[in-house]
Amino acid sequence: MTMSVKVLPRMASITAPPAEHSASVTSALNLILVESFSLYLKTRRIASFLSAPHLRAYFLLLEDQAKQVLEMTDAVVERICEIDPLSLGTMGDFVRHGCFIGRQPHGPLHSMLMSIRDENLEVATSLSFIKSGVVGMEDLTSLTLIDLWIEEAERRAEFLFETSRI
Repeated sequence: MTMSVKVLPRMASITAPPAEHSASVTSALNLILVESFSLYLKTRRIASFLSAPHLRAYFLLLEDQAKQVLEMTDAVVERICEIDPLSLGTMGDFVRHGCFIGRQPHGPLHSMLMSIRDENLEVATSLSFIKSGVVGMEDLTSLTLIDLWIEEAERRAEFLFETSRI
């Protein structure tokens, strides 16, 4: 008795953009991945070099923000893998975009907090720009996620601004 196994073709994800737009969407998501991971590294670096009154409070603030950014980075990777796992960026992409370049943070606490705030605003601006490119690509899931990430980045920036005024 011979058994035959029927192999079914891989089904496209329900939430994936149409095939003609997949490359554009994953390219945009890879840019978001590089920027968000860079922000994560910068936030962690500043948190580890802090020296200021109320050190513990500032350290916890920055660690919480770093955790939020890392969760965003994880969600970006998951989204890229849902659409096209082979298009996921490499460590070389991070190096080419200057993700690991940086020196030990120094200066007054206020300037370090403002530096992270500015970086969050840059990420939000980049996300808005990328969103405008993804709008016509029929990818509602990515648009919804990008909206969420813009809101989170703006919230972090506002919180850092208010914290620096204390």
